[in-house]
Amino acid sequence: MLWRHALGTSADAAVRPDRLNALRASVLATLNGALGDRHFPRRPTLMPRLLAAVNDPNAAAARLAGIIGQDPVLTGNVLRLANSAALRTSSTPIDTLQSAILACGTDGLQALAAMALAQPVFRAESPSLGRLPTLLWARTERAAVAAELYAQQACPRERHAAQLLVLLRALGPLVVFRIVDEAWRGAPPDGCDSACAAAVIGELGSRVSARVARQWGSPPQTCKVLAALGAPAGGRLADRASRSLMACVEVGELLGTVSVMARERVCDSDTGLALAGEAGLPRDWLAATLQRLGPSR
Repeated sequence: MLWRHALGTSADAAVRPDRLNALRASVLATLNGALGDRHFPRRPTLMPRLLAAVNDPNAAAARLAGIIGQDPVLTGNVLRLANSAALRTSSTPIDTLQSAILACGTDGLQALAAMALAQPVFRAESPSLGRLPTLLWARTERAAVAAELYAQQACPRERHAAQLLVLLRALGPLVVFRIVDEAWRGAPPDGCDSACAAAVIGELGSRVSARVARQWGSPPQTCKVLAALGAPAGGRLADRASRSLMACVEVGELLGTVSVMARERVCDSDTGLALAGEAGLPRDWLAATLQRLGPSR
């Protein structure tokens, strides 16, 4: 639903099997080759240290603030995200990294900084394929919040790992989008082609996310969960912690999508609640979470 809307095609646009197969083959040929920087996002320099710190209970808040504070752009992005409607946890504005640490905790700041590092990757727009990067980022912000809120109940110690998983999950669809966009640059596709693009992004994006995570040197559990999420029939995870994290990502992405689609006026709150309710989540929790995410920004 989100991919079709972002690519400017209707929910009922037909998908021709021959065009779908041709586009899938073209994207897979590129993915199987040597991906250049124009396709594959470069790992931000600080990302490995932040990803490693997620599982470090002894990470020093002052040291983390010192690392972030060395980069004025990163500092500004962290504070802007901390004050955004979806992520803000207090009515008091956050204007320093020390305030962000107090509001988010050290582990929360790690997740926030990781999002701030990755956000520039999503800023490109496409003249032929619409607003997918922008809407994907909007979904990612909201999904990270929803995943963290769900993890507070399902696996409290992993709540910020869940946020980072949501962030990494968004990179795969972005890579596939770039490949499709390059193939059609200068020749805007018709509704059928856009519907095919949406299908291919949905089909291959998750698998590419796992590849990005491995290339970025993400923790083993992160890579394992992403690989399971990207498996064609849904991978099985043996350990309970990984299954809980997988559920957090799925719930987060579902509610993030519903929130963005409500903001875009594609669906209303009641429809969004009904869609999310099909996942078997408590209605009161769903309503409170969607209100926290907010349809408008």
